[in-house]
Amino acid sequence: MKKIYLLLTLMLLCIGQSFASKTVKITLTNENKLAMMEFRDGGADGALITPDVSGWYPSLTFENGLWIHCTNPDGKLFVSTNKGGVIEKEIVDQSCFYTMDELEDGETITIQLSVPRYLKVMVEDPSIMKFTIDSSDADPLEATAGENRFALGEYDSFYISVADPNAYKLTRVYNETQEKECEVSKFSYSRISYSGYKDNDVFSYTLVPASEFDMPKVKIRVDEPNDASIKFGYDAVKDLVANEWNEVELPNYETEYSVSHTNWREEVYKVTLNGTPVKMGYSSYNGTLKDGDELDIQVYPEAIDYTVTVNVVPEDCAPFIHTVLVNDEEVDHQTGDFTVRNGKKIKLNFNTDYYDLKGITIDEKEVDLEGEYVGESYTYKVTGDATITVTVEKKPINTLILDIDNPDAVNVRQNYTPVEIKEGENKITYTSSNNRLQIKKLLGATYDYFAVVKDGVTTEIEDPEDEWELRMDDSYTKVIVRVTPLKVDKQFVVYFDTDEETMTKFNTGYSFGSFSFYSPNAGGSYSDKMKPGYTIFDFADVYLPYYWSFSVYSSDEKDNFTSGACYVDGELQDKYSSSSWELNDLKDGSVVKCYITKEPRTFTADIAGDEDVEFTVIKDRIVKVEDLSSPLADLEDTEIEIVPAEGKSLSIFISSPQNDLTRAGEEEGELLNANEEGKYVVVLDGDKKISVKKDSLATVGDVMGQNSGVDVFTTTGVRMLHDATKAQIDALPAGIYVVGGKKMVKK
Repeated sequence: MKKIYLLLTLMLLCIGQSFASKTVKITLTNENKLAMMEFRDGGADGALITPDVSGWYPSLTFENGLWIHCTNPDGKLFVSTNKGGVIEKEIVDQSCFYTMDELEDGETITIQLSVPRYLKVMVEDPSIMKFTIDSSDADPLEATAGENRFALGEYDSFYISVADPNAYKLTRVYNETQEKECEVSKFSYSRISYSGYKDNDVFSYTLVPASEFDMPKVKIRVDEPNDASIKFGYDAVKDLVANEWNEVELPNYETEYSVSHTNWREEVYKVTLNGTPVKMGYSSYNGTLKDGDELDIQVYPEAIDYTVTVNVVPEDCAPFIHTVLVNDEEVDHQTGDFTVRNGKKIKLNFNTDYYDLKGITIDEKEVDLEGEYVGESYTYKVTGDATITVTVEKKPINTLILDIDNPDAVNVRQNYTPVEIKEGENKITYTSSNNRLQIKKLLGATYDYFAVVKDGVTTEIEDPEDEWELRMDDSYTKVIVRVTPLKVDKQFVVYFDTDEETMTKFNTGYSFGSFSFYSPNAGGSYSDKMKPGYTIFDFADVYLPYYWSFSVYSSDEKDNFTSGACYVDGELQDKYSSSSWELNDLKDGSVVKCYITKEPRTFTADIAGDEDVEFTVIKDRIVKVEDLSSPLADLEDTEIEIVPAEGKSLSIFISSPQNDLTRAGEEEGELLNANEEGKYVVVLDGDKKISVKKDSLATVGDVMGQNSGVDVFTTTGVRMLHDATKAQIDALPAGIYVVGGKKMVKK
């Protein structure tokens, strides 16, 4: 018995599943075409389904499959779904059918329906007319005398043209259905765009024999035709004679024109239409021409100087005009009249933060501020003597105190304009137009205390944004900021193996190549601070990473450079890209070495000193060498400094490890001279042996009196001076000499 109940239950479940409904959404390329569609449940004879259009997409609910049919006999139907790719449904007799298994609940079906539209044109003589689609030069459609019905694609444009423009002129095309004129071009054709007609609109046209047609004409005069760009629509007007009235045919009864300078950096001085000046918009003059109009174009002004006066009313609002420019050069407008050449532009720049502009008059004629779009400046072209009067009104001014202990740790801006601040209390004045105060914490700085005083109550801001903003009003009286700046207490050094000339070419010669060393966090590029050889940078960890890159553009120079190599503390770095390196692991005292002209070799320096000699060894400008028990190994061009202890003097000799004696007679090697700072510098351009000794050699004063004469020899016995005075010996180059029988060092 239980088995029978189980079978009945399964049968009921199957029946329930067979009658389960599904709902799909549809998209239609044009939902206006929904009325041309028919949907049925189960097939062509199934129940009619009315789409639910209440949602974003129309939806259909069915139980036995979905039948889709287009009722328009001229329509072309395309139906598809998308399951990992477009799956097109086969269309038969403008219909298709989806079984229940083919659709999932909630699926979207795309329906595309292309339906032609029709135009009607009344044609008298088809032999002198031409009707085309999408172009006036396309193959003409077949036409007969009387009413013609043309089938057009959904987005086709329709052209009505005369077959021979020299025989007939097309003067009018009219949409009789919509009672609307259509634009006619060059009296030869009219383009009716797909959006300009509806299905079954009726059009008519008017022709005039060319022999009976009077073309509309205008007169144009221009001083420099070669420098003026004159256009009717998109067609240029050419072959004009300078300084004469040229009669020019118009392509239509009313024609749009434009006039501009052929050089886009310059402007045409003046254009008048029938004696009335035309206002320039942007960099061109534009308008409409009709039969009989006269267009006078003056490209260049006469060489005349005019006097211009600028006044501000009331006088105590004079700061409203903060600068006056004449062709981008500032002039002093506050000392009285100034002279401006005819055709030059005057630009008045306004301080709109503290003043309201009420009006501008030029020779007592009011300027339309809205029509001129006057904002923070006003530009006027001088064509004669002019008095410009600007009327303004002060805005109410409020004050807020900004109290800050470390002004160098923040950037302060007012309406995004930088504000200079000092330590302590700063008075910030503002109006309703510039009441945005922005305080930006600089990189690595930390806020210790941040508070605002509003309506007499001090409120601490627990966690201010890195860039904090306040809309100031009279309820706020004070902002208090205590901030600790970033402590920049680390250094690294960069060695760059090139010369000043090449560095200059990298920085300024675009065709030569490019070089950059920069940190986005530390404010950008350091390329201009780099020098050939060593450059020391102060930094903090938040500045990391640094980047350096270079590339050579000049084919003549490529052979002088390698692909580049970068070392950090002696370790070769992998490239970040084809020609750049990212430096993430710099520490205090790090050494960065950038080689582009050579592949560096490694050399050694064996530094040995007498037991009681006192000195310090500094490598790469900032690295103190603590262990001299074994030879120092480093890359080619490494700089080694030997610094005597304070108050001490050294004698330093350089030789090759393979040959302790570099010159006959010099037992210790070549004597190294100190630089102006009293330091001894060795460049590692090969293996070196460096002997550091106390300076025990005699001085000039030890070997001779002030006036006694002595002979001076080199260590190899060559006499340099005979009966020399102290002054002559002091003038000798640095080196070791035998003076009066004693060996002496000359520094």
